[in-house]
Amino acid sequence: NGTHAIVAWYSSLLGYPTIGRGMGDERVMALVRQLIENEIQPALLREIPELEAVIAMLMRPFIERCRSSFKDPCLRVGRDPLRKLRRSERILGSIALAKKHGIPTPGLEFAIALAIRYALSDAAQQDLECELIRSIFARTPSVEAVLTYRGSYNGHPYQGLDPVTDAKLIAAVTEHFEKLADPHSRHWQWPLDLAR
Repeated sequence: NGTHAIVAWYSSLLGYPTIGRGMGDERVMALVRQLIENEIQPALLREIPELEAVIAMLMRPFIERCRSSFKDPCLRVGRDPLRKLRRSERILGSIALAKKHGIPTPGLEFAIALAIRYALSDAAQQDLECELIRSIFARTPSVEAVLTYRGSYNGHPYQGLDPVTDAKLIAAVTEHFEKLADPHSRHWQWPLDLAR
């Protein structure tokens, strides 16, 4: 589900209305392959190696389903990025698992920047679920403010990142976010030169 949302954010920001159309863009496909082959699947296999066959079976058809999703709007799939960025949810949960096993996550870090850019974009202006990110960013225009949010979320406390413990991750996402400010930047092209 996290990767599906990432496809929607990236595709929408690149101007595609549906998941299927976005998957026709080499940049989106390259990011999906990075996430599955180098970040998510390796972390899952290290965590639960006895489920290798099941994990492979689940990952393989995902790309094909996305490629054929020409009626699946990015606005539907990309909705509510703040929920998908909670500490133990989808994307941050995948980063935590990868980190536990020493697996770098440049694609997932890039994806978090995409989520925030998506929430702030014109494409998401009518998406009320992105409104909270827009209001947080309007008060304090920084990636850190969004990622460390600890206020109310649908009547419940929201568990954001810790500004000290998660400083390295926040800095990496901030770097991506800033580079994505220019829509003509080479930073929109995946894979990136991510040597650190």
